Amino acid sequence: MSTRFEVETGVIRVLEARELFIFHPEIRGEVSAYVDSVESVLPETDPAQLSQLTELVHIAAAEFSLTPVLTDPTSDVPLPPRGPIQVAPQFARLAVLKYDCTLGTICLHNSPSDYGPSDLTVFSGDTSRFIALEGDWNELTENPAVLQSYVLRIQQVHEEHPSQLVRDVAASGVMRLQGLLWRLRLTVMRQPGYLMSLEQSVDESRYEMGIG
Repeated sequence: MSTRFEVETGVIRVLEARELFIFHPEIRGEVSAYVDSVESVLPETDPAQLSQLTELVHIAAAEFSLTPVLTDPTSDVPLPPRGPIQVAPQFARLAVLKYDCTLGTICLHNSPSDYGPSDLTVFSGDTSRFIALEGDWNELTENPAVLQSYVLRIQQVHEEHPSQLVRDVAASGVMRLQGLLWRLRLTVMRQPGYLMSLEQSVDESRYEMGIG
């Protein structure tokens, strides 16, 4: 079985190798220290759960790092393929504080069936949109095409919105990059329709989302 370090670097490795995200060197240590603190409170936790938690926190940090583009979509912040997104330490701290629900209590998931729509994304609005536009979590977890359909629909909703800000977000392509992270997250969660390597998950998502 992989160690936590091996699993954690797997997430970083695949996103950096595809030049989609670059993680600041401090992030690895900060996330590791957080997971160690969870383990100190819950010493009987399965190491595989801690490995999964480590991966998910890194993916959440990557999703939080999209905030500068979401809030200023016409800025010169590069998006793939023009350049990778920089994941700064503050986004890892946000992931620790606002994505994971353990904080030393208990919310580690024992099996893929323990996850739900609230685990798909770091932004509650996207969860609400998923429920409104797609709604069936079981279908999503069993079929990546359902995720692709949701991403395309949410992209279309943004494109047709009366707000210029919302339309600019659609034009930036950031929604499709979020979709890639959602698929990677479902892969880490070992959902039944996503039992593949991290590399395959990202490569298929890049193709389907049209990310160069």
